[in-house]
Amino acid sequence: MPLMKQSATGAVVIDDRYCPLIVSTFIGVVELALGQWFEQENVRLIQRERARGHRLIHVHDTTYIERTPPEMRKFWAEMGARNEAMAQQCVIETPLVVSSALMRGVLTAVGWLNPKIAKIPSYATIDQAIVASVAKLEAEKIRVTLPFKKYALPPEAAQILPPLKASG
Repeated sequence: MPLMKQSATGAVVIDDRYCPLIVSTFIGVVELALGQWFEQENVRLIQRERARGHRLIHVHDTTYIERTPPEMRKFWAEMGARNEAMAQQCVIETPLVVSSALMRGVLTAVGWLNPKIAKIPSYATIDQAIVASVAKLEAEKIRVTLPFKKYALPPEAAQILPPLKASG
């Protein structure tokens, strides 16, 4: 069941409808409380899938991010380090969708704080990330069936997208 949390400045959607392919979408300005919620739910999701004996790929879509405050760059770097051992047990990879120069800069800055983050695969669009992730899952002999040609947020989350970016 997809999860969503919204604040005054941003939102996060964790879409597990197509597990073992998970898509998390970050919208607006994701501040510390949203980041902490995401980490808590992400850990729960990984523990759930590990207990089921499943491996997964978790795509992080930053297409709708507006900016990332410095404390969040630090938080994301530390979160990766904090949860690395647990994630290695069932997460094959965590590709990023980085469609803007701003977010590529953020990724570079976070990579300086945590060099392992600099090695994360990144894609310009969510659909490119999904195609590559499905191929990676299939190479691992993990079956995933996607009932769509183009990814869309869960209906209950679609209304939170910024109007000008929703079609992009």
